[in-house]
Amino acid sequence: MNTPGPTRPNSYLARISAGEQITLRKIRNVNLRQHAREALRAFRPRKPWPSSVHDKIGVLFTAVENRSNLFSQIHPRDKSLVAICVRLAAYSADWVRQPDSWRPAPVLSPIAQLADLIRHLLACYPMSNVLTSVWDLGGALRCRERDWFGRVGRGESASKIRLPATLSRRALAVLGDAPSQMDFRGAMRWAQIKTLGGSDRLVAAILETYSGLWFDQDEFWLPLFEMMAADQRSDVSYVGLLCDYLHYLRRQEQPAVRLRGRSLDSLVATSRKGWVRLLKVAAGYGLQMDLSELAAPTRRRQVINLLTTEWHCWLDLEPWSMVSKYGDSYRDWQLEELCTQRDLALEGKEMHHCVASYGGDCLSGTSSIWSLRVIEFDGRSVRKATIEINRRQRRMVQVKACWNEPIDDDAAKVISRWAMANRIDAANLGNISQ
Repeated sequence: MNTPGPTRPNSYLARISAGEQITLRKIRNVNLRQHAREALRAFRPRKPWPSSVHDKIGVLFTAVENRSNLFSQIHPRDKSLVAICVRLAAYSADWVRQPDSWRPAPVLSPIAQLADLIRHLLACYPMSNVLTSVWDLGGALRCRERDWFGRVGRGESASKIRLPATLSRRALAVLGDAPSQMDFRGAMRWAQIKTLGGSDRLVAAILETYSGLWFDQDEFWLPLFEMMAADQRSDVSYVGLLCDYLHYLRRQEQPAVRLRGRSLDSLVATSRKGWVRLLKVAAGYGLQMDLSELAAPTRRRQVINLLTTEWHCWLDLEPWSMVSKYGDSYRDWQLEELCTQRDLALEGKEMHHCVASYGGDCLSGTSSIWSLRVIEFDGRSVRKATIEINRRQRRMVQVKACWNEPIDDDAAKVISRWAMANRIDAANLGNISQ
């Protein structure tokens, strides 16, 4: 009979989840200290969790921290163990064993220990490491993939809980044989394509496209994958161009190319012509790229994100204009929020700075980017400044003129009046524009 190993009197993470304040600098292990920092953010007082999480997270943290080296050997950048534990606690009603009875083998690696913990809690039968990766998925605490894991782990027939609906019984039968480095969604796509007769190279090429890990439009993609698998050509370089171009058409709600009656060669030719057109449009926004560069998935995503990414404008701030005296005449100033990646790219191209790289901050709602322009006497609109606002704090972060130069006094006066009218903190306008 195995006897419990030595147990430390306290679990830092369990104390944090219970609301106790911990001095992080007292935690000597760097990785454990970073996990504690993650726990402090996750269990801050104003963040509510379901009762199942609060009831079980303490005992789970204690078992993991005291009986394994997970928190001490894995950095949160490599795997967010706090988030995984919270997800496991949310499924505590489905646990088949309790955390305090877990005894990981000392020879196991930290990742293998984590998979062993998940199987200990939720599986009565063997489950491959590929399947345990469902606990890495972000989003809602409870999701279909984790529901599926728990039900299969308890012995229910996988064919009765198909996930997604387009995953056939044959695909479910080989799902556990997917390469161990794949995550759960990648393994599902691998199983689908392998049952269609596709090669490993075809699977790898499809997983690099937008269609690789999303299953909500499989009624369109599976016939295409079946066509690719039947073709059996060794060169799969066409896959990325074809799949991502069709994804672009569907994302733009344009009628997609019909597959019925089309050969694979004609579809590939159509996608190449389409990419040539898209590259010409992208060049107008300052993104210069050759067709040969699109072999890299990141380059294809760069083009598609430029042409399709949009975000919600700041609802309580509207485009603004004012007239100022300029010598014996007047100047018309305009301030407009930039709400698409195309707008940012064009602003960066004409102002010769890197504002195009702020699309992610705008999409997440962290920043709001504004462009200050002046209408000249001949009717031309001239860009004078680019402004970044921290939306949560309503604070002006930076203001730059062309080539990241400081703005002139006239532009500063206009921006100051606009900020005052919209209750935006511009107290350090003189400093941030330098």
